[in-house]
Amino acid sequence: MKGLCIILIVVGHVDTALFSALGVNADKMFETFRVPMYYFISGIFFKQYGGFFDFARKKINNILIPFVFFYAFAFIVQMICGFLPECCHFYGEFHWGYAIQPLVQRFWNCNVPLWFLLSLFQVNVFYYLLQLLFKRRLIQVVIVLALAGLGYALCFYHIKPIYYTETSLVGMPFFVLGSILHGVGIVKPHRYDCWGLLVFPLVLLTLYLFAEEIDIYSQILPPYLKLYALSSIAIVSLFWFCKNIGQIPGVNYLGRYSLVLLGTHYVYIPIVRATLGWLGGWHGLLLSFATLLIVLALMFPTVAVFIRIFPRFTAQSEFFKPGWHL
Repeated sequence: MKGLCIILIVVGHVDTALFSALGVNADKMFETFRVPMYYFISGIFFKQYGGFFDFARKKINNILIPFVFFYAFAFIVQMICGFLPECCHFYGEFHWGYAIQPLVQRFWNCNVPLWFLLSLFQVNVFYYLLQLLFKRRLIQVVIVLALAGLGYALCFYHIKPIYYTETSLVGMPFFVLGSILHGVGIVKPHRYDCWGLLVFPLVLLTLYLFAEEIDIYSQILPPYLKLYALSSIAIVSLFWFCKNIGQIPGVNYLGRYSLVLLGTHYVYIPIVRATLGWLGGWHGLLLSFATLLIVLALMFPTVAVFIRIFPRFTAQSEFFKPGWHL
């Protein structure tokens, strides 16, 4: 499930016209679950661990440390390109101020997809505090939906907190949905799992016909009820579908290390696109499709190198060991 959706995210960042080639509403259809799905899966694996300090240590290791690492990686690549001849300025003009952009402004010039990690960290902390303060599940759900309404209002009025707090509030219901369904045993095999093979294509057809543009990052949202109804149905049906699939060579590998893809693909895309343009004079959908294939191919050696050389920075081993305190 993670593999399929990280590939869809890479496709969207290469060129949304690649979706349009499948149909005029295909991009809206995929947008319905591409980003919300990651909140959902994080909710499935949510744990309180051994108290707040242990919980904070885990989330810093698994989210904030990779955020800093991959942002620094993109910054260094753009800095190097900035000192090369003008033909190698793949990212435009370089400024040293890019180093502190995540601390002082909402929109960055380096590795934009990392915004999701800041949002995901907040969602984990919010939900931890919610479970600490309120034990009844119904109360938790009501509060989460109310907070989602607040986040939706911030998006509606285009109020843009620099740390994406409004996207965190909008994404929380999907996170909580994952946590609730995990509690009732959704990840276990069931005799009716095979129905997911039929349900998900039907849901895709429904999404194709009725989905509206969704971009949490840019605060573009459909009506509140439509957002959560369609996205939740899409996520659950995709999960149901994927329970029948098993291993897909390459896709499962990319899904397992989707954090590395999230942190590197946006750095590769401009370089690959410009290089193909110079070498082959390609353009349009052909250029975008070739860029996509090469970027995805580069992900395999990238993952192998990064998890081996930088395991503590890519959430493969702990940066802060047990016993460390805030």
